[in-house]
Amino acid sequence: MSQLKMLERDQKFNVDEFNKKFEESDLINKDIPQQNMIIKEIKQEIKQEIKQEQNVIMFKNLFFEILELLVNFKNPIPYILKNEQREFNFAIMILLIGLLLLFFSNLLI
Repeated sequence: MSQLKMLERDQKFNVDEFNKKFEESDLINKDIPQQNMIIKEIKQEIKQEIKQEQNVIMFKNLFFEILELLVNFKNPIPYILKNEQREFNFAIMILLIGLLLLFFSNLLI
């Protein structure tokens, strides 16, 4: 490029005007709320995954505790009803057992 063309190019480009046009455009303002919503959704998904992992661990522990109580001929109902989380996991356990029985009964037919 010749020096005249470079000089013309530099004179045509004004940084202040470019910055004003960029700030006036809605591109920045539109992206920020969308990014905030996406970040909130990701945080909620992570919290739900953590809760699901904790539920699986508590489900496993509840299952083995109930088995121990049944082996020792003790009543597991007071143990289950001590906590809402245990009640929830016990309900899931009953549903899973029911689904397994339904599945096996359909296989035998």
